[in-house]
Amino acid sequence: MKGTTFIDLDDGSGSEKLQIVLNTERANKDVSCGCCLEASGLLELGQGQGRPVELKAEEVNIIGICDSQGSYPFKPRKRYSTDYTRQFLHLRQRTNSFSALLRLRNAATREMHDFYQKLGFIQVHTPILTTNDCEGAGDVFHVLPAKQQGHQHLHESEHEQSKEAEERNRQVDEEAFFGKSTYLTVSGQLHLEALASGMARVYTFNPAFRAENSQGRRHLAEFYMLDAEFAFVSSLDDVMQNVEDLVKTTTRNLLEKNQEDFDFYMKRIASKGHEVSLCVAYKNIWNPVFTYPLH
Repeated sequence: MKGTTFIDLDDGSGSEKLQIVLNTERANKDVSCGCCLEASGLLELGQGQGRPVELKAEEVNIIGICDSQGSYPFKPRKRYSTDYTRQFLHLRQRTNSFSALLRLRNAATREMHDFYQKLGFIQVHTPILTTNDCEGAGDVFHVLPAKQQGHQHLHESEHEQSKEAEERNRQVDEEAFFGKSTYLTVSGQLHLEALASGMARVYTFNPAFRAENSQGRRHLAEFYMLDAEFAFVSSLDDVMQNVEDLVKTTTRNLLEKNQEDFDFYMKRIASKGHEVSLCVAYKNIWNPVFTYPLH
């Protein structure tokens, strides 16, 4: 439309952008991709397809400029690989793919909390720094104060650095701050087991850390893990039913409430065939037949 400027405004709250319609004579020439804007005007029904509303702007002010032709790494209407986007951790949330992923993760977290809260479970924040390795659940990261590492060795001269001295220094370092060897948690399970003896139903959704020396896709050094414990269980079937209900309820609600982000993710990011698998999973999510893997 001649004499009219269109601006797509995105605040990250959803996959749809708000179109701003502005008289070209009022448009600021410094408006560019990535800049921060403040717009005021009249919200009206959208004229274009797929735009339920649009803002007929009376005024548009620039709050923060962006050097879109220079150092800013993302250009409008251009797709970037995840490997490229990860190079700019402080800006990746401005891309459609990562913002959709973060909203889906937020929704999944909310659904899991809602599931256990409705069942009367109490959320507990188990320690991140701990002296237990959760029954050897995984290789652990030792925690040492950076400023104390190494200078416990100063009292040993070079010729005294025998195996015994090295072992003694290692033990001194490990116990320098906490008084005993301390690790990043691999699981909150043991803490929950103790808590369940007095609170009956507890769960935690905390970071967990594993020090397996692997760069594969199936191994993460840091991740969030949901652990739950509840007392007075009569059989293993009770636990399996709880897990099944959690998976089904969370998956169903995610698909129903976040369809736009899922559609975008499947169209732009997911591997071929995954969209079909997702549709099948959605149709059969309440199928009474639920297969349990055997370990």
